[in-house]
Amino acid sequence: MSGDNRSHLKNKSTWMRLVHMIVLAIAFSVAELVIGATVLFQFLSLLFTGKTNDNAKRLGAEFADYLRDIVRYMTFVSEERPFPYAAWGSTQDGNTIITPPPSDNVNGQATG
Repeated sequence: MSGDNRSHLKNKSTWMRLVHMIVLAIAFSVAELVIGATVLFQFLSLLFTGKTNDNAKRLGAEFADYLRDIVRYMTFVSEERPFPYAAWGSTQDGNTIITPPPSDNVNGQATG
């Protein structure tokens, strides 16, 4: 093993990235559970009220973006660490997600 390879093995930032990746893998699993609960809630809302819940749509959109940000960091596409290392809801360009997803309700009637 050459000296150059040994320096890569001793690089503290590489090992710290592994620690961050483990934390984010746990966060990913928790986020999956939240998304699963949101899916179930939305289905039940549609089933019993005939429409979906706008707050749950926003929550689903935020968690979808969060999972995307985790995957981007863990696959080395991005160096920006997502929550809990950054503010919740910040995207790759640093803007906060505030726009709700489009509604699938037209005049109070569910479409589709």
